Order: sequence, then C-alpha cells, then structure tokens
Amino acid sequence: MPKPAANPAPLFDRPAPVSPLAGCAQPAHLPDALLTERHGLTLWHVDAGRASAPETLAGLNLPRTPNTVDAPKGPKGPAALWLGPGRWLLALSASGPTPDDAPELTLVDQTHARCALRLVGAGARTELAKGCALDLSEATFEEDQCAQTLLHDIPVLLHAADDDVIDLYVARSFARALWETLAHLPSGKGVRAAPTARTG
Repeated sequence: MPKPAANPAPLFDRPAPVSPLAGCAQPAHLPDALLTERHGLTLWHVDAGRASAPETLAGLNLPRTPNTVDAPKGPKGPAALWLGPGRWLLALSASGPTPDDAPELTLVDQTHARCALRLVGAGARTELAKGCALDLSEATFEEDQCAQTLLHDIPVLLHAADDDVIDLYVARSFARALWETLAHLPSGKGVRAAPTARTG
C-alpha cells in the first residue's frame, strides 16, 4: 500500500480574511474626533460557565466588578472587558500571548466575527452621545469602564480607553452600517423645536 504524501495538497485555498470596512475611506474625520479601525488584534470571548475562573488569563486580570476593564498598558495595550458574571472579551495583540492555557474555560475566537473601531479626540464622547442613551461624560463613564448598549440602534460594546479615546466593538455584519452612520453625522448639535403659534 503506498504511503501518503508527507505534505498533502490542501483541498481548497483558504482566502485571507477581509475587513468589513474594506473600501471605506479611512480615517473618518468627525467634529473634534477621528474614527479609525483597529488592526492587529485577536478577540476572544471567554466564558467560565459554572466553573471557577482563574484570576488572570493571557497576562490580564479578569475583572470581577461589572463594567470594568483591565488594560494595564493603556490604550495601546491588550484589554480584558467584563461582559457579565463569568464572561469577558479579551482584546489581545495578534503577536502576543493567546488564552489557550485554561481548559476549564470556554474560549471562542471572535477575531473575524467582530470589528474593533476607535474614536479619538476631544469630541469623541459628544459624537457618541448623539446616538446613545447612556451618560458618556467623563464623570460617569470613566477610564477603563465598559458598557454594552445601542449606538444608533446597533448593539456595541464601548470601552473608555482614555478620557478622549473610546473603543467600539461591533458585530462584523453591523460594522459598515455603524461606520457610515458615525462618519456622516451632522456637525450640528441638534434641532431646536420652535413653539407652535396658536390660531383662533
């Protein structure tokens, strides 16, 4: 019986992943803010289920306090975001460690299921407030806090990476719609309704 080839040919060519924002003009300039897509990340959904989760994973502390984030290296480093009891999203450098040393956890690679955006500038919070019901002021939404909410009716996970740096994690299928909505927001601060004159 002939021996199988040492390096059998692949059954099909695996296409390289393409960003859902391919073709969008980047970066997008908003009033007092700049919108960009973050590259070079791997995104992992971590679920402990009924198990006791470790204190750390992939070099990050897994936050136990609701809506908090562990990002020891600041906006340029990795982050562990609290999603719920026993659940986290890890945003890791593609060249850094991976969370593959925790057999008691359920780990799902969501790198190509979510898109990471970053809004930077003094007007970042103001721009987001145009489509979000949360109070995103610095006094309420502090650095290294996160929140799951609707932004222009699109589910997102927000992370206050710094006072004027907000990261947005959105499902791949909604990424382009969210980008185009944010990139084309009107520069005005709203419409003032004039009182209706009474007649008769």
